[in-house]
Amino acid sequence: MTTTSKPKKRVARKVATPKPIVPALPLEPKSRRADPSLKLYRRIAVSFVLATCLLLVGVVYLSFASATIRVTTEAQAVSISEDFDIVEVPSTDGQAQGQVLSTIFEQAKTFTLENDGGEVVEEKAGGMVTIYNTNLSNQMLVATTRLLSPDGLLFRLDETVNVPASGSVNVTAHADFIGKGGEIGPTTFTIPGLNESLQKKIYAQSTEAFTGGEVTVQMLTQEELDAFALQLEQEILDVAKTQLFTQAGSPSGAVYETFVIERKSDTEPGAETGLVTLSLRVRVVGVFFDKEEMWESVQEALLVVVPEDLELEATSSDLLQLTIEDLDADAGTASIKASVDAPAHLSEMSALLDKSRFVGKSVGAVVEELESYDLITEVDVTVTPFWLKRLPSLPDHIKVEVE
Repeated sequence: MTTTSKPKKRVARKVATPKPIVPALPLEPKSRRADPSLKLYRRIAVSFVLATCLLLVGVVYLSFASATIRVTTEAQAVSISEDFDIVEVPSTDGQAQGQVLSTIFEQAKTFTLENDGGEVVEEKAGGMVTIYNTNLSNQMLVATTRLLSPDGLLFRLDETVNVPASGSVNVTAHADFIGKGGEIGPTTFTIPGLNESLQKKIYAQSTEAFTGGEVTVQMLTQEELDAFALQLEQEILDVAKTQLFTQAGSPSGAVYETFVIERKSDTEPGAETGLVTLSLRVRVVGVFFDKEEMWESVQEALLVVVPEDLELEATSSDLLQLTIEDLDADAGTASIKASVDAPAHLSEMSALLDKSRFVGKSVGAVVEELESYDLITEVDVTVTPFWLKRLPSLPDHIKVEVE
């Protein structure tokens, strides 16, 4: 019997995949290996860059940081006074060129008492008139001389006057009738008692309205009478100033003084009345000098006494306060006291405002320090850039303004 052999099964064998051969890397040269000295160099480089940046920041800060300190100060008065003898020709210090002139004025005026109760009655209205004489000879006009207004109203002089040739006098006049009809405005009067040719050369004028046609009768007090006298004295002085000033040649400086020689009133204190006529005889003395020259002397002395921390504001001779200290009108001599209270404020050059004192300080510290001084009333500090809390470290970047 034939024997058939079965074929043998092939068993698949797993063949291991060969691993790729990776060539071994060559060893890094010793020179390229991490070296401690290289790290040090890197640190130095980084530090240098940081230092450069910080330096640039510092430069920018120093270049652009600035501060302005605005200080408001309270004005202080710097006072000084000097005496000057007024002479025609100065020869020594303390003398000033000038002259002394005087004249005597007489004037009368009717005053109306204040309306403070009492009985209302009619009186003769009156007021001041000026008699002008353009003739070449004096003209005597007796009391009650008639003055005629353009409306035909008659008034009379209260007293006798002698009107000088080419001159004038002041005198009061009252209506020849009672009532408010005599309260007329300023006007020109003719004097009918003179012949027609003289009436054109001698006439009267009033510059203020007449009053007193209707008044309230009440008791006159001494205080009222004194007040009327002061008012009349001032009116006389105003007229005298113009006359004497022109006579002196219109100098730049003048001081006046009045002396009442005689005072008369038609009504005594305590009497019941509505009107009172008061007359004064006053001597007015004028002392005249070169005010600008006097101011130069005072100003030189003023600059010497100004404290170092203060600076004078704009000054002029208008600051001079002039008073008569000694006067001899008959001899024509006088002594003038020239005083001045000049305003001054804290100077920007003051040691208190030295910019080097504020470098690097905080804004609050600067404000507190400056406001502690009596001369300073307000302090405002502005810093740029705005976020900075301290002032720059360089004085040149700090600005101080005084207001």
